[in-house]
Amino acid sequence: RLFACLLLFVRKGAAYDNGSPTRKPPLGWQTWCAAGQCGTDHCEDFQIRATAKAMSQNGMQEVGFEWIVLDDCWQPTRDANGILVPKSEWFPHGMKPVVDYVHSLGMKFGLYTSVGDRTCVGGKPGSYGHYKQDADLFASWNLDYVKLDYCGG
Repeated sequence: RLFACLLLFVRKGAAYDNGSPTRKPPLGWQTWCAAGQCGTDHCEDFQIRATAKAMSQNGMQEVGFEWIVLDDCWQPTRDANGILVPKSEWFPHGMKPVVDYVHSLGMKFGLYTSVGDRTCVGGKPGSYGHYKQDADLFASWNLDYVKLDYCGG
């Protein structure tokens, strides 16, 4: 009887309800520290494509790993109009073909920028003073996600 009485006072623990008992958190691959020592690893077009293809073929995507996120150092500069330009040696055809390839596999693509005027480790141009311009550029590439840090001034 005592046990039954105690059960009346036990409250069910609260948990976040994401709407589905089978919904998973975002799963995937982010390039930061993936190809070498942090701050010196730089991922290129071919590495992103190869990783996305491997994830789509080895069963990872099937169990929910659907994200490819490109981190710092992809954008070395802005052009004369202030538009971010991917490093041409690493992305010889630009960023949109890489994003399109990842999407063609049924996966999602994101990339990094900084809210400040410089990125955190690479010291490349951040989005400060260019928020709308960068948002429009990212939308034109059909990005699914933008990772933001706050570095620079």
